[in-house]
Amino acid sequence: MKKIFLLLITCLSISAMAQGFSVKQMKLREGFDYNFDLDLTSPPNHYGQLNCQDFIQNIQFRNDHHEQVFHQYLSIVECEQIYLNIKNCFAQQKEKCFKTNDVFSTSCDC
Repeated sequence: MKKIFLLLITCLSISAMAQGFSVKQMKLREGFDYNFDLDLTSPPNHYGQLNCQDFIQNIQFRNDHHEQVFHQYLSIVECEQIYLNIKNCFAQQKEKCFKTNDVFSTSCDC
């Protein structure tokens, strides 16, 4: 019974760590130069923000109740890398999918 319980917990942990967020549009936030709102296609009713301007840079995703479901602090170089990855996917007319266990992946697909 313990083995089954541990296996179940492990599977749930791995699937939670690899949650994906698909960005369909990136819009510059009003009054900012390097702070962006991210419109998502999945999960439904979620949204994101890529903040490369404030003292502490980060990427975050929130649900429809404005609760943070993912957050990662970034260096300015990492923030620029994510920005360029998103722009590259859009240039290929694709959405940019982020896996929470690897937000720096250059792949557009989940």
